[in-house]
Amino acid sequence: MEKLLTVARREHSKAVMDVQQLTRQLARDQDLVRQAAQIDSQRLQLELAEMEKKLHTALAEKNLILVSSVDSCIRPYISFNKKYKNSAMKYCCCCCLVLFIIVVS
Repeated sequence: MEKLLTVARREHSKAVMDVQQLTRQLARDQDLVRQAAQIDSQRLQLELAEMEKKLHTALAEKNLILVSSVDSCIRPYISFNKKYKNSAMKYCCCCCLVLFIIVVS
């Protein structure tokens, strides 16, 4: 009887140790998953900031192109119309009409 009690205690101790080991392994795995998610989040934030910079630069370049287009295409016609007030506005291309509407409006 005492031998059976000793064997049962030993088996119970092994089972408790196995549960503790599995609990520690689970905690390590959860920590690794948490760290990986944090790294991914930081990487995505950096990519987003970089894309926002590129967007801002592209918008600035677009605005510069629009302004230079207005200066080179529409300004001569505006000065022509100021000189001859009753004359109709003439455009060198269809994009100038759109640019003129955007700039004037």
